[in-house]
Amino acid sequence: MSDVDLLALHDGAVTEVQRLIEGVAADQLDAPTPDADWNVQSLIGHLIAGNRRFAAAAKGESLMPLIGDIASDHDGAAYAESAGEATVAWSDPAALAQDNSAMSLTVHSAEAVMHGWDLARATGQTATFDDDLLAEIESFGRQNMPAERPAEMGFGPAREAPADASRLDRLAAFYGREV
Repeated sequence: MSDVDLLALHDGAVTEVQRLIEGVAADQLDAPTPDADWNVQSLIGHLIAGNRRFAAAAKGESLMPLIGDIASDHDGAAYAESAGEATVAWSDPAALAQDNSAMSLTVHSAEAVMHGWDLARATGQTATFDDDLLAEIESFGRQNMPAERPAEMGFGPAREAPADASRLDRLAAFYGREV
């Protein structure tokens, strides 16, 4: 897939996450998510920090100092700002010329989709990500993720999804979510 296509898919992923964040009610911020490490508020903070981290990567900066960050802001406006930073940074031809630009965009898109799924589950919303985006993330995951995943990888082992599961739910199960 070309970098231009990856940019469009990435933009679609962060746009859907934006919609999901805007759908979170104030009384849902303390609700648990499928990832036991986070509640809704900290998950949104993680998504915002992730956008900032990948904007830095587009500029050639190291991701390492930002790994594990959780932004203190946790609302739709903060997410929109951070997603805009990432989009602008990755729209720069110099960012796309980096050796691992396609992998970086795909990883960030996968993070947005999987955590968008987490957010939707936690708040009773329905996530609607583009099928081409889901196909790209599934292909990437199957090529790059071992069946048995070490804890530091951040994903549990692949799980079985129910036979009637949606494509997004099957993908979430592959990425270690309980569906």
